Amino acid sequence: RVHGGSRGKNEVPNAQAISDAQKMYETQTEACFTHILGNASHAHRMAIKDVFASKYGNNLVDVIKKKFSGNYRDLLVLLVANRVEFFAETCYYAMKGLGTDDTTLIRIITTRFGVDLEDIKKIYQERYGKSLYDAVKSETSGDYRKAILGVIGN
Repeated sequence: RVHGGSRGKNEVPNAQAISDAQKMYETQTEACFTHILGNASHAHRMAIKDVFASKYGNNLVDVIKKKFSGNYRDLLVLLVANRVEFFAETCYYAMKGLGTDDTTLIRIITTRFGVDLEDIKKIYQERYGKSLYDAVKSETSGDYRKAILGVIGN
């Protein structure tokens, strides 16, 4: 497997993360980013992101957003995003503006229950100044509200 780490392993060789971050910093092409990020475990991608920030003073997500566009950019951002922050932000945007994206809200809350929903709730509160529970309560009604709030818990 490329980059010294098989998927699922939590330990990432630091030298490999440093090498990959350097290649990405110097090259910044679709081929380079696809090869490195597409073959790396989540832990390895997080290590690359950390090295990128500490060694080059750049946020990898910001570099990706500036350099790439469209669905490809969105995919790369997702690959290097902190999962808990990503899901908290996705919940926020599912409820922002007119109407609620119920499908997205249900998908996140039900699939993250028992995994990291408590962490998502914490980040949501920190970022948006309102609990996820209260946000969902204000955006839903009826039996749907009762069911989804039951999953979220207070």
